[in-house]
Amino acid sequence: MTSTATASSIEARTAPALVVPGAFRAAPVSAATFRALAQLAVGCGWLLGVGTALWVTTLLSALLVPVLGIGLPGLAVCLLVARWFAAAERARLAVQTDVAIPRPAPPATGEVSWRRTWALLASPLRDPRAWAAACYAFLGSLLVTVGLLLVATLAAGAVAVVVLSQDPTAGGSEHVVTEASFVDELETAERVDLAA
Repeated sequence: MTSTATASSIEARTAPALVVPGAFRAAPVSAATFRALAQLAVGCGWLLGVGTALWVTTLLSALLVPVLGIGLPGLAVCLLVARWFAAAERARLAVQTDVAIPRPAPPATGEVSWRRTWALLASPLRDPRAWAAACYAFLGSLLVTVGLLLVATLAAGAVAVVVLSQDPTAGGSEHVVTEASFVDELETAERVDLAA
């Protein structure tokens, strides 16, 4: 299978309205739309919760490095957690969008330090995958926030168009309340209460 066929297959599964002819009209009720909204909802909780906590602790640890190296152990732990976060995020996206994201290639192995403890501590600090995962936690939380705001705005606009385009006198409503009829109904209710 070629990369072009794989790419078009991925596009057909994740955004059929852009690839399949005639699918644009059915997009609001298609399964891909509901999968995308579910991915956005779950991603919002996951990225804004766990992702934000990860990049804030990574940033704080990085800021503490110049202070006598206090932040180095914390930064190493944060980057190890970032690797786990990236694996969990790839699994989440694979389940929700049915698109498998390959694991990044491991970094080139260099000489192993003669001090085993330092080598274990420094390995996440030298791993570009861990740094990329920590950056993704930050950028992903920004992207999911923008996406959520965009979806909420479009949904509110769609509801507003539907509500505001309704003519209250056409068809569906037999009883149109005007100011005069409202006052008449109040006076009638008061007379009934006084008579009782």
